[in-house]
Amino acid sequence: MHHTNIVEELYKRFKGKEKMVGFYVFTRPVALILDLDLVRQILVKDFNNFANRGSYHNDKDLLMANIFFWDVERWRPLRNNMRTLFKPAKMRSMFNNVQKCAKDLKEAFDEALTLEDNVHMNKLSVLFTVDTITRCFFGIENSALRDKHNECGRIASKITARTNYSVLKQLLGLNYYDMLQALGMEVRIFAKEVEDFFMGPIKQIIRDREYCEAKTGDLVDLLLEMRDNQGQPGMTFNEMTAQMFIFFLAGHESGAVAIAFVLYELAHHPNIQDKVREEILGVLKQHNNELSYEASMKLPYLEQVIAETNRRYPILNFLERTVTQDYRLENSNIVLEKGCTIYIPVYSIHYDPEFYENPQEFHPQHFHSSESGSRHPMAFLGFGEGPRNCIGMRMGQMQMILGLVALLSNFKFSVCEKTVRKFKISDHVFNTRILDEIWLKVEKLEKI
Repeated sequence: MHHTNIVEELYKRFKGKEKMVGFYVFTRPVALILDLDLVRQILVKDFNNFANRGSYHNDKDLLMANIFFWDVERWRPLRNNMRTLFKPAKMRSMFNNVQKCAKDLKEAFDEALTLEDNVHMNKLSVLFTVDTITRCFFGIENSALRDKHNECGRIASKITARTNYSVLKQLLGLNYYDMLQALGMEVRIFAKEVEDFFMGPIKQIIRDREYCEAKTGDLVDLLLEMRDNQGQPGMTFNEMTAQMFIFFLAGHESGAVAIAFVLYELAHHPNIQDKVREEILGVLKQHNNELSYEASMKLPYLEQVIAETNRRYPILNFLERTVTQDYRLENSNIVLEKGCTIYIPVYSIHYDPEFYENPQEFHPQHFHSSESGSRHPMAFLGFGEGPRNCIGMRMGQMQMILGLVALLSNFKFSVCEKTVRKFKISDHVFNTRILDEIWLKVEKLEKI
């Protein structure tokens, strides 16, 4: 069994009876949180007691020296500085670049339809999100959608490739990296080829920008400014490159997964697809068929569809935290000791019928204000919650909206024979395996 399925079984067995339950990942004890009020205590109210995200610290795994894995002492100043990348004014400045990538995505679908009318959803959505991340954050102008030999597009598929063996290998590495290294075994979460790419061509981008007078205010400029500022923890070039890696990984994979699954669900629910398209075409008509930054915020039903997709297919099946100091649960004699691992079961919460009526069904109404307003604020954790939530949430939302507007305003999506089955809930723990199977029939709107 995959460990996500084990978490799901424990959640169903003990939820409502206990606030938390303990289990083991191999020999590592883990506290599984079952009560949403306690989830809020951990992620928000008592954040300082649970500020660290995980226990993996391996100096030889160069790409892991990033904001996602760093302990709170290094994470906090970097997070505070990186907020400037996602302010509304900065999002507005990125809008045109994302819009250009969305037009390339539409043209890539046009080209794919010259070969056949069945299109692999994730293949093209990954190239689109790769282009938006590299253009907006790295200042790279070349396009993976237009260039079939683009190295960023190629390496993206290497990063997210998973097999049962590699998942097991990663779990062993995350839990026993000290012991494995002592035995002379190499511990690396991502392939050596991926590390070489980021520590080679991508690292060179930082070195080249160091001597460039023109500034664009992107991630590379921000990292160089932080290195030069007094009072900030020093960052090596390798650590700066590791920040670029995590932005590339999180920025392209989560958006691509969401776009592919939105289209998969809309293909199976043509009435919902028609309603989304009607909203999009109505907004475009009001703005001379050009989507402006302001207009992109006037698509509430599309936002509901995206949120429902993120509920059904969360990019992380659980959130992990580490206790930074002993913590006694309220009205209890239970003490979570310093160093204890905490799991918050995102997947199980998102499929809990107490919070979502008919959770197995795709139902955008779940996120209409009439329903979401009365729901516990911790019942949706698609972007995490609290100070250590997803810093790129705004960028991800804009990326998904522009990509989906470009596609749904030009194409109709329906089920094809290559996607022959509805996926079981247990399949969702391997999102990339599902994505390999999502082919949809695509028709240009003018042909309908």
